[in-house]
Amino acid sequence: MVISTLTFKVGYKLSGDGWLNGLSTGIRTFTLGSFEVYPDLDRLCCGSKNLKVEPLIMNVLMLLVFKHGQLITREEFMESIWPGVDVSDEVLTRAISVLRKLFRAEDPGTTYIETVARRGYCLANAIISTAHSPSPIVGAANNASSSKKDVDALYFQACALLKQPFIEGASRNAVAYLGEALLLDDTSADVHAVLGEGYYQLVTHGDQKSKKDMLELAAKSAKRAIDLDPDLGLPLTIWAMERFLAGDIVGALDLAFRAFELSPDVSDVAMRLGYLLAIIGRTRQAIPYYELAVSLDPARGRNLQSLAQAKLCNDDFDEAEVLAEKAIALHHLFAYDTYAAVAYAQGHDALAAERFTQGCNSMYGMFGQKFGNPDVWEKFPGLVFSRDPVIRKTVADWLGAHEKDNDEPPSIPVMVVFMRTGAAEAIFEACGTSPPIGAHGALLRIWGGVDTCRMIYTHPGFPAFAARIGMKSAWEKYGKPDRLS
Repeated sequence: MVISTLTFKVGYKLSGDGWLNGLSTGIRTFTLGSFEVYPDLDRLCCGSKNLKVEPLIMNVLMLLVFKHGQLITREEFMESIWPGVDVSDEVLTRAISVLRKLFRAEDPGTTYIETVARRGYCLANAIISTAHSPSPIVGAANNASSSKKDVDALYFQACALLKQPFIEGASRNAVAYLGEALLLDDTSADVHAVLGEGYYQLVTHGDQKSKKDMLELAAKSAKRAIDLDPDLGLPLTIWAMERFLAGDIVGALDLAFRAFELSPDVSDVAMRLGYLLAIIGRTRQAIPYYELAVSLDPARGRNLQSLAQAKLCNDDFDEAEVLAEKAIALHHLFAYDTYAAVAYAQGHDALAAERFTQGCNSMYGMFGQKFGNPDVWEKFPGLVFSRDPVIRKTVADWLGAHEKDNDEPPSIPVMVVFMRTGAAEAIFEACGTSPPIGAHGALLRIWGGVDTCRMIYTHPGFPAFAARIGMKSAWEKYGKPDRLS
């Protein structure tokens, strides 16, 4: 057995070769007795069964695997998985019990976990092997078996990559894996659904000029998945996002609520419903869906960031700050903006400028020119959270002129700056008749209680803007925004 790296999804992370600050830079699966283990997915497969486990349960299993052949004391479990947290022995006992029941149900003839009385636990003598997955190779399907196992492997690898959108090439590699899977079997609704998710991620994380094409492909894949299995929730949420970006927010919410009825235990489904409610200003209604998404997938930085932004809009500053810090620790770089906005809302202007500048530097370091002209982000990030209206207007005007010169849809960082500087008219012009494709998440920042947010939703032109992009129709069906009630 050779397993040299390990990450814990809750608590601190251990780093080692093949990992970037605790975040996996490749996909690793391994065999444990009769099971295939997919740590990044919190999933074990045995034969035709796919078994989902809680992240904490997977953490316990991974520590047993990492220390294969060694006794692990209860104290070591606590220090490794729950550092600094006061938890009872019953929590660990329950985790071990859950794992044993799972193993016994599918492989009753094998002992996987042994107890050393009054000391701890160790992994029994199961055979473990590791396998690292390389980047997809064009034409690999020509040499691949058409077995379900091959399709499943490609599917799970893609799912894990899509949890890491800030790793360069992750979303595109996931799409490539799923394309290979569909060459083997074009009838899998799950593969088509996740392919739609991959294309949708490229709407946000891909090249600026290809966003519309990626959105069309995302909707096409989602509808194909729905044709194959109408009871899947995930593809309905992808279709919902396509309707939202077409200015049909009522249709988007209708689809999102239907998706939640079908798949209330899918993190992406709960998150997207919360997202669409938050977009129209129904923040208090959105928060429970965001909280559910976090509980279902606490290692997903996007979920934590979405909840952090909602808490900020709900004036829960302390909780928003903690959640943003956790999202940043999971390498969700968009959370730096919320982290800065919390400081601004609490009157810590210098800290807000420092945090926003740090976020811009991180984004530019990750995405380079995709993030925008470096002249912009070297000159202005420290001024975005100024309380001087002249400075704020100067920043927004300069960026607006720069965007017009590019003749492209507004970028995410520029739309965020428009929001944070209260540049209402620039926002209305940038959006036109529908939310800006790729930068639509910036609209979540409208509904805060600080002065710059009020400059947007109290602007005389806001009602007409809300009507153009579909918000007003959504209010008529789903209720007015919290700030305007």
